[in-house]
Amino acid sequence: TSPTVARYMGSLMTYSNEHIDILDAGAGSGILTASLCEAVLKNKLIKSVDVDLYENNEAILPILKSNMNILKEILKVEGISFSYRIMNENFICSNSYYWKENNDTISGLYDVIISNPPYKKIGKNDLEAVSMPEVVHGQPNIYFLFMAMSAKLLKNNGQMIFITPRSFSSGAYFQKFRKWFFNNVKLTHLHLFVSRADVFEGDSILQETIILKAVKTTKKIHTVNISQCENMDDFENQKSFVVPYK
Repeated sequence: TSPTVARYMGSLMTYSNEHIDILDAGAGSGILTASLCEAVLKNKLIKSVDVDLYENNEAILPILKSNMNILKEILKVEGISFSYRIMNENFICSNSYYWKENNDTISGLYDVIISNPPYKKIGKNDLEAVSMPEVVHGQPNIYFLFMAMSAKLLKNNGQMIFITPRSFSSGAYFQKFRKWFFNNVKLTHLHLFVSRADVFEGDSILQETIILKAVKTTKKIHTVNISQCENMDDFENQKSFVVPYK
């Protein structure tokens, strides 16, 4: 994830308590957690931060740990407590217990979940897909399982900020996911890129990509903020408008 994309995603966080529990699912080097820590520094209300980071690419774990220790020192200077746990585990399989729990029996674990999840098709008999049958139809893509599991793990009024392909917005393979997802969270922000290329620097991802923010709430959401820019370096020139939620 580029610094400009990460910083924009972090800027979408809104929070008003002294303590915050964060999940970074598929953390990589930790740049999305860093973007939230930038937002924490601007927030002025938050005094303590707990972060869980899932990353099962062992080659990047030393960099991730080093970056978390840097963040800890930066926040300490500003009088903010920062603790973290790095889980070298499969995010979906490790949380399958929570997926099976009814919404009435799980109070949620996180105030904010941020992610650039992996994008790849998996078999419908793979462990991840079998763990979440309520959202799987046909051949699933791992990224929407990350979205659904994260929505499940949110506290009430928690918020999730994701950058994903926009393919989930249409098609039969994603229908069960869409129905479940929008029954459990409500979309508040949607950012589009005009160009298919240049969203991920140095990568060959040539599909339409979006950034979304959704909130787990029973309150009525009246509007959705929609914005658009040319590419990842063009957030300053974004166009935006507001549409009715329905």
